Amino acid sequence: MRMFRAVFLVPILTVAFLGQACGGSGDYDYDYDESMDAPTAAEMDQWARETLEEGNHAEARAWLAASNNATFEADKEDVKAFVSALYRAGARKVYITGIEEFGASNLSASLLVELPASSTARAAIFAEEATFIQNNVGGDATEDLGQKYLEVYWD
Repeated sequence: MRMFRAVFLVPILTVAFLGQACGGSGDYDYDYDESMDAPTAAEMDQWARETLEEGNHAEARAWLAASNNATFEADKEDVKAFVSALYRAGARKVYITGIEEFGASNLSASLLVELPASSTARAAIFAEEATFIQNNVGGDATEDLGQKYLEVYWD
């Protein structure tokens, strides 16, 4: 019985001791500043331009109409409805982005919206994005900071 305790308790106690000695408490208490994660409008637009320069994008309605194209971790019909709502709200252009070949299919989990200047149309687009995120992804919707593009991910 003594050997049993030694074999099983020593490693457990060692791990517990080392965790405490190294400052671990089991709670992850980072010195976290949320403002560090919030991109500026210029940064968002730069990322969007880089995404379009990569070349693996297509106009959303046409891409979604093709039977060999699929949406990763989102229902394709939900994405089609979202794209239609974005255009109705006043989006200048909507692209499916990050398109990857997957066997005989093409797969994507993101889109990029070219935003209009109109504040009314922008508000409607951001409201559509918030609804889509809430219903399909979870998490926070994007804030309108005056950016030219809105990126939406559903994976």
